Amino acid sequence: MDTVKVIEKYNLVKKLPDNVLSMLLDGIAGKLPDTPKAGENCFKKGSVVIVGSVRQALNAASNEAEKTGFDIEFVTDKLQGEAREAAKYLADLAKIVRRSRKGGKPMCLLSGGETAVTVKGSGKGGRNQELALAFALEIEGVGGITMLSAGTDGTDGPTDAAGAIVNGNTSGKAKEFGLDPAAYLMNNDSYNFFKKLDYHTGLSTMDGTADVIRDTVVDHKAYLLSHPLSPVHRISTPYYGIPGKGSAIRTVFQMAVDMGASACAIVDSDLRSITPEWIELLISPVLKEGNDFVAPLYDRHKFDGTITNSIVYPLTRAFYGKRIRQPIGGEFGFSGNMAEFYLKQDVWGSDVARFGIDIWMTTEAIANDFRVCQAFLGAKIHDPKDPGSDLSEMLVQVVSSLFDLTEKHSDLWKEVKGSIDVPTFGFRYHVGLEHVKVDVGRMLGIFREGLNNLDKIWLDVIGAGDFGEVKALGTLSDKEFLFPPKLWPRIIYDYAIAYHKKRLPPQHLIKSLVPLYLGKTASFVMEVTEMDQGGAEAEIEKLCMEFEENKEYLVKSWK
Repeated sequence: MDTVKVIEKYNLVKKLPDNVLSMLLDGIAGKLPDTPKAGENCFKKGSVVIVGSVRQALNAASNEAEKTGFDIEFVTDKLQGEAREAAKYLADLAKIVRRSRKGGKPMCLLSGGETAVTVKGSGKGGRNQELALAFALEIEGVGGITMLSAGTDGTDGPTDAAGAIVNGNTSGKAKEFGLDPAAYLMNNDSYNFFKKLDYHTGLSTMDGTADVIRDTVVDHKAYLLSHPLSPVHRISTPYYGIPGKGSAIRTVFQMAVDMGASACAIVDSDLRSITPEWIELLISPVLKEGNDFVAPLYDRHKFDGTITNSIVYPLTRAFYGKRIRQPIGGEFGFSGNMAEFYLKQDVWGSDVARFGIDIWMTTEAIANDFRVCQAFLGAKIHDPKDPGSDLSEMLVQVVSSLFDLTEKHSDLWKEVKGSIDVPTFGFRYHVGLEHVKVDVGRMLGIFREGLNNLDKIWLDVIGAGDFGEVKALGTLSDKEFLFPPKLWPRIIYDYAIAYHKKRLPPQHLIKSLVPLYLGKTASFVMEVTEMDQGGAEAEIEKLCMEFEENKEYLVKSWK
């Protein structure tokens, strides 16, 4: 029916072969099924051949660039999302590559896909020209980077251009000629912007693309512009408070309030993947979108962040209903109002001030109804830690703080059901990750020692039924070891109840959890060893759902 309406609308009835029109009319009459099935006659003499694809175009471009003397790096053939966000991602990547390369052949980064443009202005353009203009703004004043963004069919939107070529001088040159590139981008008028600069390209796969690119020479030194900048102030002060990260961060809060800061960002000291763009990503959602708290979101190796993956993220999500993926990530953005709120809380003489500051900041922001979000930062690469040897003390510190907050906000989390996503900023892309070494045998050995030495405590905390399942795990070989998916949430909830009812001194109680955590972590490592990052994340999602579905057990047991 819809096909016939289109044919009639564009007066195509007389232009179609009679047999085609007859088949369409038979379909409307119900004589033919809408969709032919496999094996029907219409397929017997037909075949489908892919004669062109994004990947083939990228391969051809790679061959030509390599002949010209470039090193080649494929970025992606599935570039998607808003063209402006894609431009930011590609610009960040190009700047990282530029900083990391010291001489040698030039690098050609190749990407392809299908970006989109949400048109809000009244200008003229296309996705490639919009991406190029946004890219030019991102690399303004940066030498040594040139971008070609063009459609392989030779067209870009409702224009006669295939795209545009830009470099670090493009935006500055435009301003010299009285053009405001940001205004043109806001009006979705990239076509007229490049037309006035004569930066369009009519390239397509059929009109000599390779020759034009090969003969293109860009003089990066043609325009050197200077702009007055406000001086950057660095404030460095000695710290004499209680030892611990939280106490030091309190000083940052105080300085932010004293200076009337609108937004602040904090990053961990052991990072090896931080870029200048991280600061913008942590602060922009506060300054531009009115958020109060920005948590980090990044890709981590599937064996990294095991305390977050198995306890902190599932528990925080189930308690407060917000899917903040890295609640103890170590990197945060926050507003001046948020800093002032934190300062007024009476926790600075407690363990929070020494060990639990990350989960405390995240939880208090959620529980007190501040506007929270997360920002994708790329990869988190830091000093790797083996879960079996380096994280036991951290587990005690983090879980103790988490359970203290559970006590404080029990009236709130009892009423929360399910969970929802929080706003996420930044362009999501895949990154390379460093492998994290894990000693599964050592973790299982500590778990079995716990069975021998902590059996009475475990029986008292988790009850005879669940302890029976734990005890059965101790009889399995390393290869057979598999933690039942429903068991782990019940164990964590039982520990939260025992903490609430003060069955043991807090430190002794949480320390008795360590062998169980190591057993669960060893099981997870063995389960996901052959999975890619996406598969491992899917397993974590399943675990989170188990926490949410079993939460009623905790609510009923909490008295």
